[in-house]
Amino acid sequence: MNEEQFLLRNFSKYYQKARIEVERIAEREFGFGSREKKIEARHMVFSGNEQLRNKLVNEPPFYVSYSAAFYERPDGRPMEKKGWKAAQVIFDIDAHHEGELFVCEKCMQWAKDSTIRLVEDFLLADFGLGKEELAVNFSGNRGFHVHVTNSAFEQLSKEERRELADYIAATGLDAGQLFKEGKVTTDVIDGRAISKKTIRGPTPTTSGYGGKIVRALQKNDYFGALRKKRKAAVERTIAKGNWFLFRDEAKKKFGPVIAKCIQLARVDIDVNVTTDTGRLIRLPNSIHGSSGLIAKKLDFAALQKFNPLDDAVVFGANELEVVPTIDIKDVYMKGQTFSFEKDKKAKVPGYLAVYLLCKKVARLP
Repeated sequence: MNEEQFLLRNFSKYYQKARIEVERIAEREFGFGSREKKIEARHMVFSGNEQLRNKLVNEPPFYVSYSAAFYERPDGRPMEKKGWKAAQVIFDIDAHHEGELFVCEKCMQWAKDSTIRLVEDFLLADFGLGKEELAVNFSGNRGFHVHVTNSAFEQLSKEERRELADYIAATGLDAGQLFKEGKVTTDVIDGRAISKKTIRGPTPTTSGYGGKIVRALQKNDYFGALRKKRKAAVERTIAKGNWFLFRDEAKKKFGPVIAKCIQLARVDIDVNVTTDTGRLIRLPNSIHGSSGLIAKKLDFAALQKFNPLDDAVVFGANELEVVPTIDIKDVYMKGQTFSFEKDKKAKVPGYLAVYLLCKKVARLP
């Protein structure tokens, strides 16, 4: 038995018991992928969840994707013949991983934090959605997907979705528009009355990016380098929406500090995923062929504690023998850390064997 046969046999066993339930399944297009290509065949349609399950059990793929869109004829081709009806808005956050073969704990934490900020600071606070109108799942490898199930959002055009994505990513944001010179006012600073032209700007409760910038200033303690009395005065004047003192204290650093706060407030999403109304996206609870982990549906409240190498592992611990094809150091999985020498046989838990084989860093003896 070769590696591909071994993996697909295990994938089939998973799908026999897995909970795969797709809403409005008959209106969606499906795509299956091989080890070499994540979407090798598409334009497939299933009348119900049991038919899909039978397909996954009997002909398990390495990747399963489904459309964010709903169609009159999901198997129609070319795309214009499908009869587009609507499409969920989906946000894709992927951890940066240049040079990283395995899941990086720091990168995964960044992806979780970004997903939480996307939901709390944008989708709930700015777009007025409720948590019941959102579905979150692990991508199966290095990131997270957030699906918006609100029917009004499903009718948005590509251009409108682009505006949403640009806002979240702060594309084209002109911070200068958030600050305006005002009239001369007098304030008591360090016991002295100081008269200066006001610079009207956002407060911590201002909606949109204005409030996000102030909260980023506070969270990252950009006031910390100021003298204690001056720091308190700066915070007090900003709370009133007057930025003249902070500008005077920051001097030439004012612009760069505001730009840094924008970078901290924005969320780095894959804009192409959000704007594509015909996108195929990883099927929740399906296996990701590059990791052997599942694209697990998540309770948003538990997202911060989620660890994919504990919580998205579905294969058993029965020992198997593999041969690493590279030196492997400190790979974490299910509460243990493993290291291996290249070309030296090793007995490992089954779930780790699947992971290493999917990553193409091991082979069967």
